Parts: sequence; C-alpha cells; structure tokens
Amino acid sequence: MSDDPKPPPPDYAVGYGRPPPQTRFQKGQSGNPKGRPKTHGPAEVNLAALRTGPVTVMQDGVARQMPAKEVELRRILKKALKGDLRSIRYLLEQFVRYGVLTPQNAPTWGGVAVMPKSMPFAMGRQMFGWFGPPPWTDREVATGRARYVATRSDDQRKADDAGEYDDL
Repeated sequence: MSDDPKPPPPDYAVGYGRPPPQTRFQKGQSGNPKGRPKTHGPAEVNLAALRTGPVTVMQDGVARQMPAKEVELRRILKKALKGDLRSIRYLLEQFVRYGVLTPQNAPTWGGVAVMPKSMPFAMGRQMFGWFGPPPWTDREVATGRARYVATRSDDQRKADDAGEYDDL
C-alpha cells in the first residue's frame, strides 16, 4: 500500500509544527472538506413599501402609527430647527420636490458689469440695455456705436471726442 505514511526516521522529534505522520492529512484529502461557506447576496427589499410602511412611534405618551417617511421628516425637522444646515437644505429640497414650496427666481437686477475702457460709459450703458451684459460681438459693437452716435447732441459728441475712445 503506497498510501500508508512512511514511518518517521528514528531521530524525528514530534512537537510544535511537527505532527506525527499518522495524523497528517493523506494525499488528496483536504483539511477543509466542506470548503468555505457560500455567501448569500443581499436580501431583496421592497424599499417603496419600507418607506411608506407604518411605523409605531410614541408621541405624547401615546403609541401612533405613521409612515416611515413622515417619521424621517419629523426627525430632520427637529434637527433643522436646532440650526443644522444640512437638515435645512434637505427639508427645503423635499418641500420643493413635493410642491410645498415653489422656488422664486432671483432678481435680475444688481451686480457689477465690467465695461470696456474703449467706449464711453453712456454708450456701454445703452449697449447693456440693448444687447445684455458684455462681452459683445463685433457686430453688436458696430450696431451699438451707430445707435449711440445717432442719439448724441453736438456738445455730447465733443465731450466723447475729447475722451479719445477707440470704439467711437
């Protein structure tokens, strides 16, 4: 029988890390015959049902049933009232999402517009009204120049000429 373990040599010392040959695993025999246990994937959960499902909550000493989403929003509201900015932001997003609040458009007035130094301020102000904030295309500058020059009096033209503006 070739599968029988060989007897150890006479000077073989059994000890730590040196088991007796007769107790060792035989060739072809695993030390873990069943193998590693198989893992199971994540449990399938109906999140919509979980979110809308009833939850028992103690409110004023009375047990009440309410949807899980409502419980979540009430807890976030408490944090928001204490000044937690992330909670405030989340609540505002939810209010807009569910139509409780409608966002207002920011006013379009105010702010700073940088006008080119190569044109008179009055011309830049008129072009802002006609074409919106800079930068303007060459065609818009040419059109704006023609309109601006057509509206100026002789004294205003002399003042503009004294300023030596490139765009006039």
